[in-house]
Amino acid sequence: VWVGTGSGMNLIDSSKGTIKSWNSGSILDILEDRKGRIWVANNGVLVFNEKENLFKTIKRNQPPMGNNANGILEEESGEIWVSSDLGLSVIDSAEKTFKTIDNDLVKNAFCQEIIRDSRGLIWVGTYGNGIYMLDVDAGLITQFSVKEGLSDRVVFTVIEKEGKIYVGTGKGISVISPIRQNATTDKSDQKELSWTIKTYGKPQGLARVDHNPASMLTKDGRLWFGISDVLTIMHEPQDDTVVQVPQINGIDLMGNPQYFVNRKWMQSKLKNID
Repeated sequence: VWVGTGSGMNLIDSSKGTIKSWNSGSILDILEDRKGRIWVANNGVLVFNEKENLFKTIKRNQPPMGNNANGILEEESGEIWVSSDLGLSVIDSAEKTFKTIDNDLVKNAFCQEIIRDSRGLIWVGTYGNGIYMLDVDAGLITQFSVKEGLSDRVVFTVIEKEGKIYVGTGKGISVISPIRQNATTDKSDQKELSWTIKTYGKPQGLARVDHNPASMLTKDGRLWFGISDVLTIMHEPQDDTVVQVPQINGIDLMGNPQYFVNRKWMQSKLKNID
């Protein structure tokens, strides 16, 4: 088990009962790629070779790494995506190239957690810009923020569960759910979706609404969120199927109250009532 802390990286081997530690600064994310290389996000990007006990630094002067790397993701192509305080970078270790996502939405955005969902879409939580959804194949970037129904523009954590994206923000949990635009079950149209957003906060039972980074999804399907001084464990929210019966208390037409009984008669009956 690889563990990143505020002062370095640790490797816990439960079979041997040992813990190895490296003083590599504050660690925000760790990724082991398909080739067994360990990618580390701190005030840049490090690649760790466990056999040689050696860290290799990806130079910070490569734009737009900024001061901190916050999240690391390996794409199916083998490219390494890095979210930082100045946007998104893509590292092709085979070709030894480093490129910037040069898009006005993402460029210079404070990008934090980054995941790839089961459809192959990339989701990036930001500090102040909501969350981005990237369709790499189509070359499209979609932004979800308060205007679209997100509970806050500050996003700390992003988790997928059964196609839904759970977003931990500074003001509660938002769940972004796909809505299929047509009835076909053909997998080729998986990305032909629209989206709906529901938010959950104190009215739904959360003791705290401001999140901390790095939440998790357990094998039994429960979501664990570190929220302020409280650990919140929640099952998947269920849609309310109870239909509320509307109670009509009055009708106004052009600002004028409408009465369906004789008003003078009603007032005469009410005159002597406490």
